[in-house]
Amino acid sequence: MPVIAAANSKGGAGKSTLIMVLACALAEHGASVTVIDADPQRTIGGWSDAADKLPVKVRYDVDEDSIRKVIEEEARKAQFVLVDIQGRASRLMSRVLMACDLALIPLSPSECDADPAARTVELIMECGADSRREIPFRIVFNRTNPSIATTSEREIIADIREAGFPLLKGHLHDRQAYRLMYSRKCSLFDLDETKVSNLDKAKINSQELLEEILTVLREGKTEVVPVIGAEAE
Repeated sequence: MPVIAAANSKGGAGKSTLIMVLACALAEHGASVTVIDADPQRTIGGWSDAADKLPVKVRYDVDEDSIRKVIEEEARKAQFVLVDIQGRASRLMSRVLMACDLALIPLSPSECDADPAARTVELIMECGADSRREIPFRIVFNRTNPSIATTSEREIIADIREAGFPLLKGHLHDRQAYRLMYSRKCSLFDLDETKVSNLDKAKINSQELLEEILTVLREGKTEVVPVIGAEAE
């Protein structure tokens, strides 16, 4: 079943948030999801440990020696496996990239984040050459303003297109709900609409982004769970 990894050689790029949001969106569609927290900071592991209940399984008992085995084991059980990788180039990151069906590179609309994203693209290509296959990847903008694109954002998009790197049309917007998932230790879809501003917009954003990612997987001929594919049609 599909293995999706979030990778960026820069820490704090939004990998954990992206994985958490996508995992909850998949679970909302009824998919079984395992999240593997391979980042030593254990952001997702902490989210899971402190939560009363989550609609996804979380594992963080991994290191560079066991990561491939754990991914393969969970891919046999769950309909989707999502992997959060530490924010630096490493052997562990390379092993995850070689095992994934799609790598997502979260990128904030800031010039200082563009170079680490480009280095991550280079690493993905190197891993693809080592494994003798093309590793599908997409850059995904993170923490963007849903109402207006900044000058920096527009310039970075132009640079990405000029470089020929694939970029998702959808962004993960800057929403209070995504931050509250962690602080309140729950799924995006378990937050209280009366206490979270624009929660409905955050949910729609998560589902639209998920649908685009599922389309990418289908185009790459990766098996996608029928119920998810039907929802995304």
